[in-house]
Amino acid sequence: MRHNPPLATKNAHQPSQSSPFNRVADDYDRTFSQSPVGLMQRQCVHKFLAATVFGKSLNILEINCGTGDDAIWLAEKGHHVTATDASGQMMEVTKGKIESRALQSRIAAKQASFKEIKEHFQRSSYDLIFSDFGGLNCIPKDELQMLMNDVSYLLKPGGKFVAVIMGRRCLWERIYFLWKGKSGEAFRRNSNQPVNVLLGDEVQQTWYYSPGEIRVMSSTQFKQKKLKPVGIMIPPSYLNTFFDKRKALLSVLGRLESVFSFSIFSNYADHFYIVLQKIK
Repeated sequence: MRHNPPLATKNAHQPSQSSPFNRVADDYDRTFSQSPVGLMQRQCVHKFLAATVFGKSLNILEINCGTGDDAIWLAEKGHHVTATDASGQMMEVTKGKIESRALQSRIAAKQASFKEIKEHFQRSSYDLIFSDFGGLNCIPKDELQMLMNDVSYLLKPGGKFVAVIMGRRCLWERIYFLWKGKSGEAFRRNSNQPVNVLLGDEVQQTWYYSPGEIRVMSSTQFKQKKLKPVGIMIPPSYLNTFFDKRKALLSVLGRLESVFSFSIFSNYADHFYIVLQKIK
């Protein structure tokens, strides 16, 4: 997912069938995935993910796959990936990338929303289920709890659920909006009410979660195995324009990211990376 500046209070990614994400799919790679900030944040995720998937070839289900960059990265590491997203246009972009790289034997692409994955896939089929860049932030707590149940159903015993989620206390966001004189926006993530994000000319609702909330919500089925910040020094993607002209500064921040990659900073970063292992 990528960030946009808020609309009064706006931010979000699990595309819906009504598809606000359909409208941004064709431009998503240019504005996020291939942008300086987007590349740095994804590299950070891939560094953590490499340690999680290291070893034998895994059967992986990716939910809210977007335009498929993570699925391709995982497939090129030797894993078998089923890439899903609720946005048909996102899936078309993903399929094009799969074909251009001749990865059809490694990646299966299927349009499916969070609510549909249980009916589309078989019980105990996957070693790992992955959700990147705030997909889980696009559903409220009751739906996220149901998704946790479905993820547990689809994972093999001891399988892992890995998610990259937007936390509640992003320091970058607080500093940026306070500097702009927008104190209401600076603390918008603390609300239990959804925040609205503009995608094209449509709005996507977003909920924010702390690592502790995710840990409690998943505690009956999962045990937390890893927690890391993503974007504690690397800025949110809506600051791409500012940092596009300050690449040297962004490079320094990228190097500092690994220095501050302690779990204690996770809720203060733009996102946090969490690994939950299914209880056998």
